[in-house]
Amino acid sequence: MSPKQLIRGGLLFTLGGLVFSLAADARYFRCRAVDPRSRSVIFTCSGTEIGEGSRILRADIVYRDNKGKVFARESIRYRKDQLAPNVTLTDSSDGRREIVERTAGHFLLVTQANAKAAAMTTLVNFADADYATLTLPGIPRYLIAQMGDKPVETRHVFYCLFVQEKKLLRLRATVEAALKYRGKDALRIRLQPDNFVYRWFSEPVRVTLQKKTGRMLRYEGLHYIRDPRSGHGSIVDVTFSW
Repeated sequence: MSPKQLIRGGLLFTLGGLVFSLAADARYFRCRAVDPRSRSVIFTCSGTEIGEGSRILRADIVYRDNKGKVFARESIRYRKDQLAPNVTLTDSSDGRREIVERTAGHFLLVTQANAKAAAMTTLVNFADADYATLTLPGIPRYLIAQMGDKPVETRHVFYCLFVQEKKLLRLRATVEAALKYRGKDALRIRLQPDNFVYRWFSEPVRVTLQKKTGRMLRYEGLHYIRDPRSGHGSIVDVTFSW
């Protein structure tokens, strides 16, 4: 490529980035996950959420262990669906990889257990039309839209894709409290399986969500990010700052 082509390409890239930055809004966040009992740090995260007004376009998250070393990255794309965005998760500690893509009528799920394992492809059909079908990043805003002004003990049922099981789980959300969290109006919601209890999901998960934006403020319970110390599932208390 000639110098002129390089300069022209760089100029176009710069102008394109400028136009995008003017049209889009970047929001930065951090998280800190601790062991609920010992309060020792399990992992931290930092991320960027790009949106236009109230619509989210994408989010990119980097996870670090308690020594600051990057061990996982997550990319979320919301353009196709705000409630069931596409997700790519890579865990460099063991080579695990998970890709979820929403297509017509089903989710395409690609999983790789570790760096040496072969990738496996699974199709998971959407749930009955009477229920919403989400991927995990779509849950916070969906719950606020459905339950943001509902009284305590209000319940709502929906389906969510769980990569670990390679299928949809029917979840029941229950409003536990309306509260102030770090000065923000928030809602604490309990999540648990609606039809029966799974061995790995026997305890409820609790999420505290900002009522105005639907952003996650706190997450308590089983998390899909594995504990980098053991490689197993993590029970965490995660706090977010935006």
